[in-house]
Amino acid sequence: MLKNYNINQMSLGFGESHESNKFEGLWYSDKTSFHTLITHNENSEFYTINTFSLEDDTVVLEHIICTTSDRLELVSFAPENNWKINIAYTIVNDTIMKATFNGATSETLVYKKFKL
Repeated sequence: MLKNYNINQMSLGFGESHESNKFEGLWYSDKTSFHTLITHNENSEFYTINTFSLEDDTVVLEHIICTTSDRLELVSFAPENNWKINIAYTIVNDTIMKATFNGATSETLVYKKFKL
């Protein structure tokens, strides 16, 4: 049986060009059970980021603070344990994204895009 999981989302609009949608997709890392789903609405230029785990019930709140065509910066917060971290997602190529974490932990993870 799949364990219940929580998804919490925050959205923020940006006036970036349409090439910034290379972030769109479902991303995973071999180093964490948390996956990140990034969607981009080209009409409104809104990003939505959902980070979730099928193994961990922690609620993750995310707030985008800055975006460029190849970088998303956000603050991630888990209210249950006061875990707060700054994350910078950088696109390496069409299937690889690097995530640099600073705060409650400091590390860099490589994320791969799920092929749907």
